[in-house]
Amino acid sequence: MCFCAHCSCFCNGPRSGPSGPSNAGGLLLRELDQRYRIAEKAAACLHDSRDSGKVKHDLLSLVRQRLFAIALGYEDNNDAAWLSKDPALKIMAGKAPASADDLASQPTLSRFENMVTAKDLRRLKSFFENLGQQQRRGRPIAGDLLHY
Repeated sequence: MCFCAHCSCFCNGPRSGPSGPSNAGGLLLRELDQRYRIAEKAAACLHDSRDSGKVKHDLLSLVRQRLFAIALGYEDNNDAAWLSKDPALKIMAGKAPASADDLASQPTLSRFENMVTAKDLRRLKSFFENLGQQQRRGRPIAGDLLHY
């Protein structure tokens, strides 16, 4: 599946920073997420123990940022600095690309990942297992790609 004008798939292009291939192909993933509310439901599985008065990035934005970054091939947080400015990833995280502040930094994402408890992980596991079972019983999410 190709998402760019030059017939090189966005997933397989070199990762060379902001001047590298666009992450705009991930906008298709965002459409699926909006339809099925996967990030929203995953965020609901997590307990946010942060002081709400000091929170700059809400839990849902953090979940979306990590979820979509991983889906685009950025498994670790090494690229968080430039990805936080990426317009396509901002849109995927539910932010306005031009007017919104940057997404979360690498240290913020690391703290987010480290705050997840065993209880949170059990809830996430249950959510994703149920999602998988629902998809096996009904029309798979991948089938919705044909409607875009």
